[in-house]
Amino acid sequence: MLTKAEVRRLMREELAHLSPGERRRKSEGVAGAVLSLPEVTGAHVVMAFLSLPDEVDTRPLIDGLWQQGKVVAVPHTDVAGGRLLPVRLDRGGALEPGALSVPEPRVQEPVPLAEVEVVILPGRAFDRDGHRLGRGKGFYDRFLQQKRCVAFRVAVAFSEQVLAALPHGPNDARVHVLVTEDEVLRFP
Repeated sequence: MLTKAEVRRLMREELAHLSPGERRRKSEGVAGAVLSLPEVTGAHVVMAFLSLPDEVDTRPLIDGLWQQGKVVAVPHTDVAGGRLLPVRLDRGGALEPGALSVPEPRVQEPVPLAEVEVVILPGRAFDRDGHRLGRGKGFYDRFLQQKRCVAFRVAVAFSEQVLAALPHGPNDARVHVLVTEDEVLRFP
């Protein structure tokens, strides 16, 4: 089995081959599938992420969440504390590069973790057992392991990011659902 570093390198190379048109088409397919999940349609507060260029573009998804009347939170990265904090994302609110170059709202209104019903997660790779491989800093794994975090976990990815198996350890948090442009996988 490949190491985590090897999988990350492989995914970086694989995703570099996607054209802007393919990314847009695939991202719109992912957004439509996520917005149809009963866990999402029934939620009031959803935490998403503001995507980096090599990730599923979450703009169509976030727009859809707002159209459904959801409160949308996104992560604020507290590098010193090694944690993610949910903050409200308002339509038209100014964004700025946060820690690790991830966009964040300029004005940060905290959202209580216990109110977050669904978390939409990024990742570098996923497997067919619900394991997720992130970028290697562990922020999402620590976030999901908090006792107050009872949110339903939805991972989004391009089909190229789904592998048969991934290396994983005891601190790697699994997801409940993985959504690609081609399929929705549910895990116990």
